[in-house]
Amino acid sequence: MAAGFVPAIHDHLLPETMALMGAVGSGLNLLLYSVWLHRKVGDRHGEAYFKAHMQSINLDLVLAFVLIGLAAFGFFALGSAAAAVPDAVSEDLLESLAPVLEGVPFAMVVFLVTGYFTLFGGIAAGIQGRAGAITSILRSTVLTGLSEKTVYRGIVLVFAALILIATRIDDPAAVIRAVSSASSIMFGVMGFLLIYVDGRLPAYARGSNLWLVVMAAGSLLFLLVALLREETILEYGIPLMERIAVVTLVIYLVAQSKTMRDVIRWRATLTDRVWLVVIFGMLSVYGTFRGIDAGGYLVNFRDLGPLIAGLLGGPLVGACAGAIGGFYRYGLGGWTALPCSLAPIAAGIIAGYASRRWKGRPTYLRMVALSIVVEVVHIVVLVPLLTQAPPDVLIATVRTTLLPMIVTNSCGLMLFLYVMREQGLAGEDD
Repeated sequence: MAAGFVPAIHDHLLPETMALMGAVGSGLNLLLYSVWLHRKVGDRHGEAYFKAHMQSINLDLVLAFVLIGLAAFGFFALGSAAAAVPDAVSEDLLESLAPVLEGVPFAMVVFLVTGYFTLFGGIAAGIQGRAGAITSILRSTVLTGLSEKTVYRGIVLVFAALILIATRIDDPAAVIRAVSSASSIMFGVMGFLLIYVDGRLPAYARGSNLWLVVMAAGSLLFLLVALLREETILEYGIPLMERIAVVTLVIYLVAQSKTMRDVIRWRATLTDRVWLVVIFGMLSVYGTFRGIDAGGYLVNFRDLGPLIAGLLGGPLVGACAGAIGGFYRYGLGGWTALPCSLAPIAAGIIAGYASRRWKGRPTYLRMVALSIVVEVVHIVVLVPLLTQAPPDVLIATVRTTLLPMIVTNSCGLMLFLYVMREQGLAGEDD
């Protein structure tokens, strides 16, 4: 059994390993625990309150990780024992474990019942914790007009729908691997954010040096493994980021102009709006021209120009800028010509109405949410509706293009907001 604990991870098991590492010991767990704790204690704080309750909090965390450790130990032991049985290696878990468990009365029944409730409890707790955290974030930033219960139920339904979709497509393991890689990146970023937040806490509430070392090492490991393993991000996302650097330079130069300042201060003339359409329409063309071919799919940032135009000038300006990029894309042809030429127009319109709803108060979280919505409309809605492609082709399109385009457009919008704030053209987060 001891030999089974020696790490020996093959390349094809890296995504599953990342998922396990992220689920057991990541910054996300601390975030979810913090959200739950805040719901219990409210806004009570201070050194005396902290010292009085920190011991019970530490006990909570220790018990949680001990229970996870015991469960992990049990599965490691079963895996080690199954691997030691000749001819027991099989694609089917039950066939592999049958030689180990058949000699013990009711062992298989106990294993199945325990495994079912363990996995079901893990999924239910994971959905509950993540839904609660996302609800708290959305309620404090974007969806302030909806009740907390409504937002929470909606997010739970979204998670349930994602699980259902993953079980119905032809290769659910690919979805799990993609989510694991994306989650590992999120875990890593979250760890560094927690380190930053820890440095801003009062001295009595900061983590120890050991905590800092563990968080920094683990977060860096998550980022490196995820980036090296997730070929989509490595092959397409990073080159797209290089293109975004050019876009950032353009945004910076435009931010220096009188046109931009007049637009921000609601003093824009018709000429100013035309300039916005031309500049960001050409950025949309550039996003197509400098896209990356991925086995017949063009991974691009065509929607970024119309998104910025819509945020600055409203739905009409965004739609016109998108029309320039869409017209160029339609001329290139291909089976996705129609949906991909309409997508930048839709992006400009969505961004324009979003800007009006936000009333000139953009935040980084809103930029990410806007990018996700636009690319989901583009890849998940317009492409299936306006093409006759078979399901396997549509699924391959989503796998190849959705994640890198969301990441790239999100980074582009956040860089745009950063430049605007540096130039004093946008306020800080509320």
